[in-house]
Amino acid sequence: MTKILSGLAIAILMMSTAGVARASTTDWGYISYVAPVHGGYVYFQVTGGNGRTALPSCAAANQPNRWVLDLTNPLDQGMLAVLLSAYAMRKPIIVYGTGTCNSWDPTELVNYFHTGSE
Repeated sequence: MTKILSGLAIAILMMSTAGVARASTTDWGYISYVAPVHGGYVYFQVTGGNGRTALPSCAAANQPNRWVLDLTNPLDQGMLAVLLSAYAMRKPIIVYGTGTCNSWDPTELVNYFHTGSE
C-alpha cells in the first residue's frame, strides 16, 4: 500500500509540473524598435547585453528578443509610457516575462521591467 501511495504521489507531482511555463528575463539592454499593431498590442525588441534567458515554449525561437504589451490591460498602458520614455532617452532596460503568450501570437507577454543604469 505504501509503494502504491508513493508512486501515486510521484505521478501527481510530475503531472503538476509538466505544463509549467518558464518566464524569461533579459540582461541589461536597449530597446531597438517599438511597433504598435492593430488590436491593441505593442511589440518591442531589446538588444545588447548578454541576451535573454531560455524562452518559454510558446515563444518563437526566431524572435528571441521580442516582447509584447497588451494595451487592453490598463497596467500595460502605464508600462508603455515608461517604455517609450526609456526608448526616447536611450536608457537601458531589463524585462521580465510572464512565461505566457497570446493564443495566436508566439511572443512572450511582459510581466514587468525596470530601467536605469547598468
